[in-house]
This record gives sequence, structure tokens and C-alpha cells, in this order.
Amino acid sequence: MNIKPHPQFKQSVVIPALDIDAFMLKNHNERVSVNGKAERRIVANLLAHLDAAGFTPTAVDNRDDLLKVRTAKSAMERIFEVVSDPILYVRKRGESKITHTITLVQGNGTDMISDWTYTEGDPDGFDAAMGAFNAEDWA
Repeated sequence: MNIKPHPQFKQSVVIPALDIDAFMLKNHNERVSVNGKAERRIVANLLAHLDAAGFTPTAVDNRDDLLKVRTAKSAMERIFEVVSDPILYVRKRGESKITHTITLVQGNGTDMISDWTYTEGDPDGFDAAMGAFNAEDWA
């Protein structure tokens, strides 16, 4: 399966304003760093890319709890409220058996997508979709 990033993502993906960022600014006077902004663009575009390939976020493991999510924005809220390396869970729409994980390392910029899991033989095309995504295109 050969999946290419959608050519309009740079223009069409809106990076959502995150509640966690507003909270940090209001309560701690901390703004999102330049690297943090790049990582938000990367994750927003990764989620859009996966959505185009038929995958949807289902949960984020914040290393304490597994938090259910249903939208890209809710996934991003959970991902960026975590200090330690969050794990994003995704599933092919319509599939209930195969769940994939993506380990994200904040602070690594374009190298923030650390690893992902997929089923041998890539029956739902997840590994191909991840392989087609280049974080440097979105930083």
C-alpha cells in the first residue's frame, strides 16, 4: 500500500488551540516554545495524515492512565499535557481487533515520533501510512 501525505495538509490542517497551552500561560506564564509549536504542527498533520488513511485516535497513555480520546484535538490535549513520552493509540475505522501505538517523545522536534507498532504483514496498511509520513515536512 503506497500512501502519500495529502498535498494540501500544510494549508488545510488547522493546529487547534489547546486548553493545556492556555492553562500554562494563564497559571504559569509559560508560552509554547518554538520547538513545541513545531511538535504541535507535526502531531496535527500526523493525525490528519492517519485520518486520510482511515485511522482514528482512540486513547493516549500518559504513563499513569489510559485516557480515551475521540478526536484529533482531544488526542493532542492529552499528548501535550504529558511531560513524559505519551503513547497514542489508533485504530482503523471499522476495525475492532487491531490497535496500533505511536510513541511520541516531546522535546525531540522532528524526531518526536519515536516508534510505532503494527501487525506483521501490515494487513490494514498502518505501517505503510506511518512510513509515508515525514515529520520534517510539517515542522
